[in-house]
Amino acid sequence: MKAPRFTDLIGNTPLIDLTRLVSENSAELYAKCEFINPGFSLKDRMANYILDVAEAQGKLKRGDVIVCSSSGNTGCSFAMLGKIRGYHVVIVTSNKCSIEKQNHIKALNADLIVVTQDTYMSYGAINSIKIIGQS
Repeated sequence: MKAPRFTDLIGNTPLIDLTRLVSENSAELYAKCEFINPGFSLKDRMANYILDVAEAQGKLKRGDVIVCSSSGNTGCSFAMLGKIRGYHVVIVTSNKCSIEKQNHIKALNADLIVVTQDTYMSYGAINSIKIIGQS
C-alpha cells in the first residue's frame, strides 16, 4: 500500500475475521493487527492522536521538546513520530526497560534518561518530566 505520509499508515491495519474459531452463532470475532503499524505497536495510534491534537490546538510546534515517561512501546512511538515531525524527544524510563527498547529509542534519535525502577515508580519519572519541561 502506498501512502502520501508515513503517519497515514498508522491505524490502517488489517481486521481479520476469526468467527470460525468460536461456537456457531455465538459471536462474531475479529482481530485488529496493530503490530502492522509503522512502529509495530498499537501505541503508534495513541501517540499520533496526542500529537495531532496538541498541534491542532497550537500547544506543540515544530522544534518543541516532547518528554514522555515510558517503559517501552509508548516511548518508541513518541520517539519515531517526534523525529518525523521535527521535535526533540526525551524519554524517561526505568532500568527494567529492555535493552532492545532502549536501543530502539536511541536509534530514533531520542534522548533517553534511565533511572532505577524504584525511582521511576515512586517519583523519578514525574519529577524528571517536570524538571526537563522547565528547562
